Amino acid sequence: MTKLEKENFTSRETETRKLAYDVDFRAWTKEHPGAMKTFLEIVRSKEFKDAVAGDIIEKGEMRVTLIEQIYNRGPRLKLELNGVEFFVKIEETNLEKQGFARGHKEFVDSQKAKELLGDLPGVEIYEPQLGYQTESESFFVSKWIDLPVLYDYVEMLSAQNNKEKVSELSKRKKEIQEVLEDFTDIVEYNMFYDSQNDKIILFDVSRSPMTIYIDDTRTPDDFEYNTVARNFDEFRALIERAEMGGEVIGKISFDNDLGEGEKEGWKMLRWLAENYPKYFDGRTDLRVHSANPVARKKMEEFIKYCIILYKK
Repeated sequence: MTKLEKENFTSRETETRKLAYDVDFRAWTKEHPGAMKTFLEIVRSKEFKDAVAGDIIEKGEMRVTLIEQIYNRGPRLKLELNGVEFFVKIEETNLEKQGFARGHKEFVDSQKAKELLGDLPGVEIYEPQLGYQTESESFFVSKWIDLPVLYDYVEMLSAQNNKEKVSELSKRKKEIQEVLEDFTDIVEYNMFYDSQNDKIILFDVSRSPMTIYIDDTRTPDDFEYNTVARNFDEFRALIERAEMGGEVIGKISFDNDLGEGEKEGWKMLRWLAENYPKYFDGRTDLRVHSANPVARKKMEEFIKYCIILYKK
């Protein structure tokens, strides 16, 4: 099991599930024993499965409102219990390779975005409470935010001909995009605006999966590879950083010869198989671009063998 503990959240990963939670949310669940069980009973009930947007289902003191049902993904809903409100996103299919973050990844990505934004004034990240995912299901929970989306607020300002404020908000949005350049969909539709406190609040925060290209001399022309490892130490550091930070690696392309007579590509591949076999579960795209046809074939066969072994 991989475990990451920070001041305000904890993340745990096994081969079959990933869980991350805010320490305050963990305390809240202890104060409300049975709340999660009740919630799951509601969302797995026939009444909920037959519900349409706007329908409300109540059980005891819990109230669940279906906001929308997104085709081929899952429901978005509002959870209320004893005056506390949460937004819940359920993903019923695994679309990570298409760029949609699942529960645990969205939680961890949100924490990373918060860290990168640091003291940038006038911007916050929504407050993630829980991220959970297995191969078959995914839950993401955050605190409910009752504010207008930035896009709608800017449209209102434009209708009022408030060009100065529109320009200011556009500039601030670009500053956020520059800081979060490795994140996807940092746009006005995924931002709330708190006019009372003049704050932009980001939601639906997702970081593109890391892609690693292993080569000592070449830099790939293909921009899908955003990180290059020149030797074994750099590669190991990238993998260990990803493991410690809960970062997803979407693709790795191996070379064989790294330097004069050095077969470090093989060394990296064997080290990855021995220490982190989960990368051979089929979700990480593993490739070989070695110019040596014999080495390339052997490495590709080794990858196939490890994938078969993992599935057993």
